[in-house]
Amino acid sequence: MKWQQGDKYYIKGKLGDLSFTISKSMIYDKVIYELWNGSKWLYKSENVEDAKRKAIQYHQEQSASIGSKA
Repeated sequence: MKWQQGDKYYIKGKLGDLSFTISKSMIYDKVIYELWNGSKWLYKSENVEDAKRKAIQYHQEQSASIGSKA
């Protein structure tokens, strides 16, 4: 999965049919990264790499869910 810098506050990526955004914010002097799929919030972490891994995991879960319904 390739991530592209949107601006200094977010990055975006696409994996299969799913688009993800990781937003960056400061909360109580800590940098927080939040993973979004469209307007659906998925995950929050202090480590951007954790959020990226969660995006891949979410994609795999969604693919497995679709495969089990077929």
